[in-house]
Amino acid sequence: MREPNAGRRERLLDAAYEQGFRYFDVAPIYGFGTAEAEIGKLVGRGATDLQVATKFGRDVTQAGSMIRRLQQPARWVARAVPGVRHAFRQTSGGVRSTDAPALDEFRANLDLSLAALRLDSVETYLSHEIEWSDEWTALWEQLRATDLPIKSIGISGSHSLLQSYPSTVVDGSPVMQLPLTDAHLDVQADVLYAAVSTLRTRFGALSADRAAVLDRWNLRSDTDDYAVTGLLVAAAIRRYPQARVLVGTTSVSHLAAFTREVPIWSESTSVDWRTVEADLFDVAGAIA
Repeated sequence: MREPNAGRRERLLDAAYEQGFRYFDVAPIYGFGTAEAEIGKLVGRGATDLQVATKFGRDVTQAGSMIRRLQQPARWVARAVPGVRHAFRQTSGGVRSTDAPALDEFRANLDLSLAALRLDSVETYLSHEIEWSDEWTALWEQLRATDLPIKSIGISGSHSLLQSYPSTVVDGSPVMQLPLTDAHLDVQADVLYAAVSTLRTRFGALSADRAAVLDRWNLRSDTDDYAVTGLLVAAAIRRYPQARVLVGTTSVSHLAAFTREVPIWSESTSVDWRTVEADLFDVAGAIA
């Protein structure tokens, strides 16, 4: 929920729902605390068939709360004034990791998320890039024996972070959410991030000579950016069919491109998919 304008956030979510998106990934810290409530408003507008994943283990700092109230001008200032941008980054982007809570507090935080989402339960409840500790392990063991209004509980973070977790936690987690940059590793993730910005960055790194890349992928030289975006998402889905591939955007036009282009590319037999996948996912330099 990086879109600071409430009206545009509503239009974006309505467009996503109208175009068939049903799985939404949020967290209490997203949008500096607005994301869950925005999904709740979408539910209130009649979108009662959503599958929602939310998270625990991080919260919004005082700096983040201030920016939540002044998102639009604050983001403009942070972008325009290097000193402000640096100071904001020193606050860890307005969020912080939390210590492991007592079970009652954990349940109370889940209830707050459910109330904001206007849901009785969530599809998935994920640890949010937590620096693991013995206290978290103890809570994890309690959670496995506790009846909670969630379909599944899991972990999220980079592969390097999750390697620091106890094997009992990693092996016992039914859901694992990884960034797409780790998808080439030998990890069976149930959910993969595929933010448009990540995919576009990879394509940009490859395409100093755009025409050469398009030719190597067996695409027309006049393939436009929206079509390329759709192809990148289709490639992620094709490569990792066992996983939910998440796409993130603040643009209704990008959203329309997914809906229009991804099915077209998914059925394409003219694309050199082996080369596309090698360029995007297999070459260490492309995914670093």
